[in-house]
Amino acid sequence: MANFSFNDTITKLRETPKGKEASMYGPIRDLFVHVLGYPASDVDIDTSGEGGRPDVTARAPNGLMDAKNKPVKIDWIVVEAKDEHGCFTNPVSREDVFDKKSKYIGTNTAWFVMVEPEIIMARQVSGKDFSITSDIELPLSTLNQHDFEQRLLLLRHERAGVPFQLNQFRKGDESMIATEKLTNPGPLAHKRAQNSFRVTRKRFYDNVR
Repeated sequence: MANFSFNDTITKLRETPKGKEASMYGPIRDLFVHVLGYPASDVDIDTSGEGGRPDVTARAPNGLMDAKNKPVKIDWIVVEAKDEHGCFTNPVSREDVFDKKSKYIGTNTAWFVMVEPEIIMARQVSGKDFSITSDIELPLSTLNQHDFEQRLLLLRHERAGVPFQLNQFRKGDESMIATEKLTNPGPLAHKRAQNSFRVTRKRFYDNVR
């Protein structure tokens, strides 16, 4: 932690040159470990998971234990990084990338995070409000550590995983009750609505299997 600098990390992301996307993975991982509180062992770079091989994956407990009595981890947050300036600030290209990379979203994934040199964006991909919840947008040019921490409170490690969700449900929070909307919005619907439908359908059939 002593060698970590939030400002230097953000600067490295902002100054990513074209063709150097892989250089973003380390700084993104550092943000999850040093700011959002994930153990280093639970944040992987370019590693196969439930739905594919995301650039970065943050894992969390699913509440079960394996044969060796170790907690089973799930792909809680998946990250797609791009070295193309503006590709996620533009709503059209943002949805195009999400459409192609939503294959990384597993049955237990809660958040899909998009990172490029101009912005960090977090999209909730679980719960009944998935289709209407706005993306959390963090422009890097004005971002400080306090804002990063406050805007991404729901992504922090202490809130990650099934045990936390179950505890919240027992306290009366019904927001995570499955209400999968499987009605196709049609080809004329906004790309965001179409993407939401495709992710929901995939999640539903994965859970049925």
